Order: sequence, then C-alpha cells, then structure tokens
Amino acid sequence: MPETTFSDGDVVTAAQLNQIEDQIVVTCTSTTRPTGVEGRMIFETDTNQLRLYDGSTWRLIAGSAWVDFSPTFNNISTSATDGAYRFADGGMFILANASVSGAATGTVTVDVPASETKRADGLVAIGLTRYINTGGTDAVGQCYATSGASVITLTDNDDGGVVNATNPFTWASGDFIRVQMFLPL
Repeated sequence: MPETTFSDGDVVTAAQLNQIEDQIVVTCTSTTRPTGVEGRMIFETDTNQLRLYDGSTWRLIAGSAWVDFSPTFNNISTSATDGAYRFADGGMFILANASVSGAATGTVTVDVPASETKRADGLVAIGLTRYINTGGTDAVGQCYATSGASVITLTDNDDGGVVNATNPFTWASGDFIRVQMFLPL
C-alpha cells in the first residue's frame, strides 16, 4: 500500500481503511484471535507472543520459550534423550540429543513434532548433526525432515550416506548424537 498522509477533515474510505487494517498488528488474547487472513499479525497479551497467520495456522514468530519434547531415536539403543524447540529470529529452532547405549540396527532417524518441521508451502527443516564417538572418531553431518515431516534423516558428511550401524562409525555405549535444525518462517 502506498503511503498516504491524511489531513484534518479528510474522509477515509472503506478501501483505505481495509488496506490500513491489513498492516496493523492486532492485539488480542490466545482465546480471542481474529479470523485468520494470510499475512496478518497478532500480539497475544496473555502470552506475550507475536504470531503470523500463514494461510493455515497462527505461527509463533516471537516471544517463544523453549518447549521440551522427548525425541525418539530409531534403530539405535539410547539411554537418555532430550529435545526442545522454539520460534525465534524468523524461524523454528529444533534441538535433539541422544546418549547411545548400544549398537545401531539400521538407518538411524529421529522423530520430532511434525507440526514444527514443515511449512505450509512444503519447505522442511534442515540442519547439522554431530556424532561423538568414545573411541575418538567424531564426525559431523547434515539432517533434514522427510516428506512426513516428523522423521529426521541423519547423514554423514564424509560419504553423504545415511547414518546406520557402521556409518559414520560403529556405534557403542557412550557415543552421543546431537541434532540442530532450523525452519525459516
């Protein structure tokens, strides 16, 4: 909308008012949100959170605290896992960690909350991984959400292959996996 300077006595038309409304951050509470219009922003006074409607849901874009979750690492024995996600700086950050307690039995993946790994336009979260081996053979890799957007595939930078029983090394008790991902808004 082009900038308009109004003077005393000007009559604002309905069309001008509608354009102005599209640019206002609406103040509401988490239970009194307005009807979603793609691109509309709201500030929830009860949660102190800024949200943006993406066409299907109100996405948190500021004011988010870390939300804990329990990631599931598939095809590898773990003794402890932890995870958290939050909206900040224009996107979603996802962290997941696992302490390995035994050997891997296949392709290693991790399950995280699906609603936090995929945008309405289909873009999925991507990130970096670190694999720490008690034998001193640490490795780094990449990770990305698969089409279902709840399963995170882990890869190894050395050969680009998926993480499994022997890649990037043979897994054993005491090894560690760290996953860090980002999904831009």
